[in-house]
Amino acid sequence: MKATQGLIFLEIAAYSFISLTNYPIFSFLGFSPIAFEHGQIWTLLTSLFVHIGIVHLALNMILLYVFGSALEEELGALKTMAIFFLGGAGSLIIGIPLLPFTTTIGSSAAVAAVAGGVLLIKPNKTLPLLLFHAPVGLFATTYLVLNLVLAF
Repeated sequence: MKATQGLIFLEIAAYSFISLTNYPIFSFLGFSPIAFEHGQIWTLLTSLFVHIGIVHLALNMILLYVFGSALEEELGALKTMAIFFLGGAGSLIIGIPLLPFTTTIGSSAAVAAVAGGVLLIKPNKTLPLLLFHAPVGLFATTYLVLNLVLAF
């Protein structure tokens, strides 16, 4: 199993497990600057595996497949996983001044890091989906610009 597929499996498994609980999971596993300052450092990792709903999860996993597969083919599993986790955690830390009172969940920041990686490494690579016949760099740029617009 490739690393990207393994991450997707873990994301879906985490969502499935969390969906079965009645515990207020977002406050415990989601990233909050206030909770982080009080020692909840695990949320840098756990928040990447918590999604608000099935559509949120599905969109992130489709994009992780597209960008992650392309990046993993170029850099290998270990470097792709490093970009996913370090990019996701780094984005949360950098975002503290922008969203000081917000709980952040989802793997969007980590997926954006992977998209940025593939944009820098192999922008002309063809997308791994048959529905699109465009360079992954164009798709990644569109995705990243859309994320910036939605962030503000």
